[in-house]
Amino acid sequence: MTRSRALNKIRSRGSQQRTVERWQQSVYNEFSHPCPLEQVTLQEQREIVKQAVTQLPDSQQQVLTMNYIEGLSHSEIAKRLNMPLGTVKTNARQALRRLRQTLGEAVG
Repeated sequence: MTRSRALNKIRSRGSQQRTVERWQQSVYNEFSHPCPLEQVTLQEQREIVKQAVTQLPDSQQQVLTMNYIEGLSHSEIAKRLNMPLGTVKTNARQALRRLRQTLGEAVG
């Protein structure tokens, strides 16, 4: 009798787990695929950001690309570019400041 109850409990947990997984999947699917209007808005925002980035000096573009697209840390960028760490950080900071200004003007 104890064995049967234990097995029922295990089966019940499995069923609950599958229910939770199905719910999580449905929520993920609902929010991971933006509607057409959201897709257009995101594309417009990407283009605005891309245009703003092209206005940056090459060194700043390179640091941002390596940091945000390739996921490298400032230290890794400095090693890869054979550049002082402080210079990499300065380039990143100046690039972000210019992007904020440019994008603020584009939105405002």
